[in-house]
Amino acid sequence: MKIHIFVAGTQSGKVDIDKKLPHVIKAYPDSSVEKKIINGQTSIYVEGIAPNITLNEFLNIKSSSEININMHAFSGMSFSLFDISFELSDTMISSFQKVSDFGEELMTKTIISMDGESCPFVMLLTKYMVPYYNMPEIMDKIDKQNDNTLNEQLEECSAKMGFRPYAINGIASSMSVGPSGTLFIVEDYEDQFDINPDIGVKSIDRNNMIFMHDYKGIYICKNKNHYQSLWNLHLLHAMDCRQLDMAIMHTQSFLSRISKKGIDVRKNIDEENQNAYYWKKLKKTIELMDLNFLEFHWDAMSLINKNPTEDFGTSFIIRDEYDEKVKKERKDKIAKLKVNLDEVKYAISNLSTPSHTHDEAILQKETEKVNDRILMLSFIAMAVSAIGMMRSNDIEPLFKILSGAGIISLPLFYYMARSLQKKISKRNNKNNELKRKLNERLESINKSKAELEDLKDSKDIPKEFIEEVISFREQFIVSEQKKIDSLKKKIK
Repeated sequence: MKIHIFVAGTQSGKVDIDKKLPHVIKAYPDSSVEKKIINGQTSIYVEGIAPNITLNEFLNIKSSSEININMHAFSGMSFSLFDISFELSDTMISSFQKVSDFGEELMTKTIISMDGESCPFVMLLTKYMVPYYNMPEIMDKIDKQNDNTLNEQLEECSAKMGFRPYAINGIASSMSVGPSGTLFIVEDYEDQFDINPDIGVKSIDRNNMIFMHDYKGIYICKNKNHYQSLWNLHLLHAMDCRQLDMAIMHTQSFLSRISKKGIDVRKNIDEENQNAYYWKKLKKTIELMDLNFLEFHWDAMSLINKNPTEDFGTSFIIRDEYDEKVKKERKDKIAKLKVNLDEVKYAISNLSTPSHTHDEAILQKETEKVNDRILMLSFIAMAVSAIGMMRSNDIEPLFKILSGAGIISLPLFYYMARSLQKKISKRNNKNNELKRKLNERLESINKSKAELEDLKDSKDIPKEFIEEVISFREQFIVSEQKKIDSLKKKIK
């Protein structure tokens, strides 16, 4: 009997399949990589991702089964599905049916052999699945976001990684990798798995060839001819579920960023911050947020309006009760996503109100320009009158020259003084704003360092896995430190 364990991944952004393909070939050099079409959608299919990996211990039972890993990757929300499969011995089958929480067994108690060394099953995620999402490269782009425009960063990500992340007030690419939204599939063609309605096992097809253990999250396939159809159906269900979940997560990220920005704006209003540079940057930030949300909103609505399993036919007839259950789950997720989308629109609208109120700073600047022009006209009028007087033969030539120089130099000195004053004011305002951002970054990095220390003291997570998590958090701290150093250099 073979078991298929699925790990799905999503990322807030879109993959360009053709541009991503060379990166996937490079990431998995010992695998077979090709483009495939599933239900009208282009995907990247990778077969044999991790050769020479064996199962050492599962359910406290020793084993030497080979582990095989394949992957399908799609464009929307950068969805990927990793299929991890291995054979179960008779002893394992008996124990497998008695386990209540397969996730805990897999992540904390299952031992594999990888590169000749024993390690927890969870290491497959960090070594073979997380790298697909190029997080170090994306973090590097975020580090350099103060050096390039947002559009330049997004275009560079698309060109170099085949992935275009979504943005909020900067690149905001969150990632999720794990078994959530997926089920196991057991190939049970010799009737070794206990099919008992009393323990929650129900048929999902009318010919009783496909069963589902709802509580444990398992599909049981009794007919080999139906396996591929079941596999494809599960793929499309998982993709729809995880893409909607990532869209919901991104709206929550939007709301979180807006909330933090709102607290910052409230603080500056309360402190009567009259820094024109701050309010100008705030206005630009909100405008970019609004346009970034517009791009994401289009893709979110596409997910809502397109059900990937709608036109997909299976080799078996699905029972109405199972079909209704799947539709209800999708309907609930869509309802939540729609509510969040409306909340983001409302929040952006509210956030923009203070910047509109402070548009008087812009009006004042324009008024100063008009006053400068009126003053220039006054100088010209005075100069015309003086020129007429200087044409008189009664005035000494030297006095004429000095008078002319004085008339010309007065507006020049005025504009030079005004330009210097504006430059100093702008520099001071910019420095004040940079210092404010620097203080926020310092608070953030200190908090991250404290959380890292707590993580190092944790005893409940496998050592090998926690080392990977610590490494990722340390990369984040390094990224924050680079931003702090960049801000310090900009403060003059």
